[in-house]
Amino acid sequence: MTRKITISDGVFYRLWRMIPAGGFPDRCFVIMAVIQSTWIMLPILAFGNLPLCRIFPAISPYYPDIILWPILPLYIALLVYGSRRYNENHYIRLHKTVTDLPLHKWRSLRQRSTTAIWLSTAAVIADILLAIRLYHI
Repeated sequence: MTRKITISDGVFYRLWRMIPAGGFPDRCFVIMAVIQSTWIMLPILAFGNLPLCRIFPAISPYYPDIILWPILPLYIALLVYGSRRYNENHYIRLHKTVTDLPLHKWRSLRQRSTTAIWLSTAAVIADILLAIRLYHI
């Protein structure tokens, strides 16, 4: 019985394989922390760009800080989590699981992880643009 490979595990596995010199755990878990924080911050920033500061003028000067205050603690928490989870031992276990997969499931995993990487790149760009817009309301 093979264990289920999540999207984040698939992305980690692909990142480890794509990074030159056999994958460095410090690079992979930092990239995974950026990806995970991006997906968490996207709805927060989208909500933050709603015109609530115009509806509630009393909070208008503090509005960007209220919306963006969780970014640093969230990123630090995801870095700590990623440093514990996404390491070489996790990659070795994933590699054993992936090599045991049938060809059609391996292709599906590869396609899902590639799609997740591209969507994460688009989400990073969207987060940056939403954060810039939030500070220039």
